Amino acid sequence: MQHTLNTNGHTNGKTTNGIVVSNQWVYQKDDLHNIYRKVKAESAELLAVVNLSLDSLIDKEDGSNGLEDSGISRGGSGTERANTAVYIRSTQRIAALRRVIEAIQDGQYTGICRKCGETIALARLYIVPESNCCQHCARK
Repeated sequence: MQHTLNTNGHTNGKTTNGIVVSNQWVYQKDDLHNIYRKVKAESAELLAVVNLSLDSLIDKEDGSNGLEDSGISRGGSGTERANTAVYIRSTQRIAALRRVIEAIQDGQYTGICRKCGETIALARLYIVPESNCCQHCARK
C-alpha cells in the first residue's frame, strides 16, 4: 500500500494544539498526540542534561574553560571526556527530536516507511520516533 503527500508536499490534516494529523497518519490521533508529548518531554529532559554537561565543562574549579581544555582539544580528564561525549550525544538527539516535532507540526509525520511504503510499527515509533523506515527496511 503506497502513501503519497499532496502535490505541494503538505497534507490537509487538522491542527490540534500545534499538531497536524496528516491524512496519511495510519494510527489513532491519540497515538500521534502521545508520541508528540513523549518527544517534547524527552527533549526537555535532554536540554537539562546538556545544560548540566555544559556547566560542568565551563565552570571548572581552577577557572579554566573546560570547552577549550576538554577531551576534544587535548586528552582531558575522564570526567571531561565523558561530559563532552554526553553533551555531543544529547545535542544530536535533541536535533533529531526537533525534526520529529517539526514533522508532526507540519503534518509530515505519517508512520509510513519512506522506502517500501508500508506502515511503521507503532511500538517502533514510540521507541524511536525519528524512524522514517520500517524495521525491515532499516535492517537492509
